[in-house]
Amino acid sequence: MYRHIRQTHDWFVWLLIVCMVGASISPARGQANPSGDKAVVAPTKSKGQILMEEALDLYNQMEWEAAVVKLKEALDALRVELDTDRQVEAYWYLAVIARAQGDIQEAKDYMVKVFQKKSDFALPETLIGTDFETIYNDALARVDRIPPQITILSRREVQRDQPIQVTVEISDASPIARVELAYQLPGAEEVVVGDMTQRANNQWSGEIPGDVAGKTGELALRVSAWDSWQNPATQSETIVLPKQGGGHKVLYLVGGAIAAIGGGVAALLLSSGSPEAKEPTDNTNIDQTWPRSKPPLPPQ
Repeated sequence: MYRHIRQTHDWFVWLLIVCMVGASISPARGQANPSGDKAVVAPTKSKGQILMEEALDLYNQMEWEAAVVKLKEALDALRVELDTDRQVEAYWYLAVIARAQGDIQEAKDYMVKVFQKKSDFALPETLIGTDFETIYNDALARVDRIPPQITILSRREVQRDQPIQVTVEISDASPIARVELAYQLPGAEEVVVGDMTQRANNQWSGEIPGDVAGKTGELALRVSAWDSWQNPATQSETIVLPKQGGGHKVLYLVGGAIAAIGGGVAALLLSSGSPEAKEPTDNTNIDQTWPRSKPPLPPQ
């Protein structure tokens, strides 16, 4: 049997008020339509969704320890289902429960998990001015919101009908989670995307097939990288594929040290540039009391 948390302190009474989300979430059921002819069948729910509903039922009943167990079960399923929004919600409730149980460090650790899944997560207004704001700010200070820096290494020559090797250097304070190479053939509407492979330290490489180098026109390529905090960065380049003839001609690069031949190069077909970095906010000393009215809303 799971026990209820004792309500022996005034702050905790207010905490219980704050943490109540509202109406309990209950599984959707089939309902009769207005005409009364047929029953409306509710969409099939995933395992993660069902476990989340069960966890929130326990949460609303203040069966806190049982809710923690169920939330962790839900998270396991939601990771498999790639349901990021509900993962954010689960980590949020785990953080609130940890605070209710007096484990401030655990609450901060769960808030970091929230930021890892949703870097722009905003603290509910009802918790602004409470000690949970300190938890939020301390967790935010541990968040990396600065995107990776990508440098496409210059190439002096690329031979016609030979694979085009693309090598980049990526620097970031956090581990790099994924790097992709995208390219668009001259005159094509579709973009071909493939993963790049880490070769040594901070260098990654990818290959564009040799038959691409046998075409004429401008080949737009883009390298995209994400760090472990899912901060994205991109860097673009255009390769000019000259007309055939004259054996193995050199292909000229735009964006590197070698200028393009002919009458110039059109605008890149692929977007370039990196998002602006967001600086973590400073911690603020705030009042150590909980609000006494509206509960915090779940993540939106």
